[in-house]
Amino acid sequence: MSYRTILVELAGDSGLEARLQAARELAGRFDAALIGMHVMPPPFIPASYGEAAAYLGPDLIEAQRKANRETADRGQAAFRRICGDEPGAAWQEAEGDRGDLLARAARTTDLILARRAAAGGTDAPDVLDRLVTAAGVPVLALPPAGAGDLGQTVLVA
Repeated sequence: MSYRTILVELAGDSGLEARLQAARELAGRFDAALIGMHVMPPPFIPASYGEAAAYLGPDLIEAQRKANRETADRGQAAFRRICGDEPGAAWQEAEGDRGDLLARAARTTDLILARRAAAGGTDAPDVLDRLVTAAGVPVLALPPAGAGDLGQTVLVA
């Protein structure tokens, strides 16, 4: 099977650079275009329940947006540093639900490289599940520490 377009999830985790290296290597092996996508969560605004209402002022919402922007900028810098000179390397970012937006973007690609949550981590476990069920393309889940020799040992389940 040949891949023409590969989408790699660019979350601000410690395995970002290893995932980018694996994606770059795989894209080079198949002469494929590489799309790096970072999804920023929307600002968290708690719901009101009668007298137990919470108020988040604009400064707190702006602080959330600023933190999201800083994470996106770090991801973009890593993407440019590792994949910037590759022809067909493209950066995308969006704000919203990570699982939904990545699955939608993956429908126009041939493969998605996503991160597998670390054992005992606080990451939402349903993102990878949603990609597998909703993307409509193969999903390669990479371990947090990197892929090592990608494609040398294969297990199909």
